Amino acid sequence: MNNVVHAVGCIGIAGLLALAAPDAARPPIVFTQTVPGPMAQAATGWVDVFLGAHIARLSPSGVAKDLTATFHSAADPDVSWDGKKILFAAKKTAADLWQVYEMNADGTGVRLIVTTSFNCRQPVYQSMIFYLDDPGPVPQISFAGSNGLAAEGDLGLIWNLYSVRFDGSGLRQLTYNPGADLDPVMNEDGRLLYSSAQRHSLSWGPAGRSVLLGVNLDGSDGAMFSGDEGRKFKRMPAVVPSRQVVFVESDKPSRDGAGNLASVSLRRNLHSYNELTKPADGLYITPSLLGDNEILVSRRSATGLGLYAIYRFDLRTNRGVQLYSDPVHHAVQARLLTAHPMPVGRSSVVDEKEPSGKLFNLSVFTTDLPASAGYDGKLVKRVRILEGVARTAGEPAPEGERSPYLVKRVLGEFDIEADGSFHAQIPANIPIQIQTLDANGLALRTCAWIWVKNKAKRGCIGCHEDGELSPENVFSDAVGKPPHELNIPVAQRREIRFDRDVQPILQNKCLTGGCHAGPPAPSLSYEDLLAKGYVDPSAARLSPIVWYIHGRVTAQSWDKASGTGPPKKIKPEGVTSLTSEQKRTIVEWIDTGAHR
Repeated sequence: MNNVVHAVGCIGIAGLLALAAPDAARPPIVFTQTVPGPMAQAATGWVDVFLGAHIARLSPSGVAKDLTATFHSAADPDVSWDGKKILFAAKKTAADLWQVYEMNADGTGVRLIVTTSFNCRQPVYQSMIFYLDDPGPVPQISFAGSNGLAAEGDLGLIWNLYSVRFDGSGLRQLTYNPGADLDPVMNEDGRLLYSSAQRHSLSWGPAGRSVLLGVNLDGSDGAMFSGDEGRKFKRMPAVVPSRQVVFVESDKPSRDGAGNLASVSLRRNLHSYNELTKPADGLYITPSLLGDNEILVSRRSATGLGLYAIYRFDLRTNRGVQLYSDPVHHAVQARLLTAHPMPVGRSSVVDEKEPSGKLFNLSVFTTDLPASAGYDGKLVKRVRILEGVARTAGEPAPEGERSPYLVKRVLGEFDIEADGSFHAQIPANIPIQIQTLDANGLALRTCAWIWVKNKAKRGCIGCHEDGELSPENVFSDAVGKPPHELNIPVAQRREIRFDRDVQPILQNKCLTGGCHAGPPAPSLSYEDLLAKGYVDPSAARLSPIVWYIHGRVTAQSWDKASGTGPPKKIKPEGVTSLTSEQKRTIVEWIDTGAHR
């Protein structure tokens, strides 16, 4: 692989000559100018990374003109399909929220599109979509919005994707990840590609990871686009005509999302990862379409010093040529101001009047674990569906809370069919997780956060199956039966807490007349159970306290570690006086996050 080479210099006409035709018809560029301080050190987090920024138009002759001088802050430009309009996020005054605006390509005709009670960023033009209650297909825009909820693990605010019509009507939330869904871009197949921050497993480390997902324009059928290959944090996808998706990736998260460049092919996006630059080649940000095998991208030195400048990057040679730099401002989010093809449209069965959707699985026996892992799908007997419940930003967790996970409520449990399939009706528009359970109710595997849209059906082939699999041509047992009804009122959704549900069991059965009675009585406080390794939050099968009450090590062959608790003699089966229901409560408490 070639290392990236940069020809650094002033913009001049020569730099822009490489963009297109060698005449006055060369298209201009629209980009964001921002001062260094807020971009690197925004006190309020990602939302104000571009505080004080402005959108500029760069002419073929190298002259930059501010298009948003009347705004306090403006960023995130996106160019309409006909090249005549610019969509952007902006704040009129410092006290305003970020909202979505549109203007003509020369900066005239500014109009407000979105007025919401929360911050809106990164708007993009969608292709056409047709809902059943629409008179015909309509164009929309999508954007990232934050409604003031705290992300899982207190990693900033939750950001999700939304859509709205051009007249500001029909506001819909598309994604329901309790992390940060950012960087939407239209794919050629009519789906949105975006970056999704995920932290439902600590196996990726305290900061989790960011993967690329694809979702329909109505928010249905979200699926992995690029996740396991390459580096942990993937941001800012850009689709190029050569059927590649270029993105920025890094080993550590950063406020501006900078990293090196990588790509995947649309033909086999899950198995075509290609590293384009090395970390030592520089820090890159905000790639965008330029040509069949070229992108516009901003770069600065690998040390993080200096300012971002705009480059033309050739994907065939991995060489970059600097096109524009500013001695005072970062130059980022460059977009070619010209017409480009609108992706195919989509139709939708989503009906906002319906409170639920359907979830089905063809066989939980199918898995992406290698044969060497020793996974036996026949261990799965039941399925548990969990709902994630986020806190309002600034709302404190219970005193002494040690769980690193989102609070979860149990929507329900049910048996799987003989062929491993299941079928459930669940509330729409909430983050959910699916847990497969063994005969003792221990979670064997847990999926990432997913959701179902109103009236829509969401299905999967197996349990974390290979994303390139096609289902067998069989009629699953569960599909021929009515779904398990889990669309229950919020008040009836079970939430297991230590102080209310678990501590009374330990106090009455384990310390008074149980197997741990008598001096010296062990500490079974919430803090000690988690701090001393007796409980592995969200994994009861790896928790020594569960080994004790079941009389055996419950870790499975595919687990990377079989528990982290202190070595103890495991008592034989039947020693404890816990009932089956009490054991289940302790197991559910751990598998739902071990909250205070």
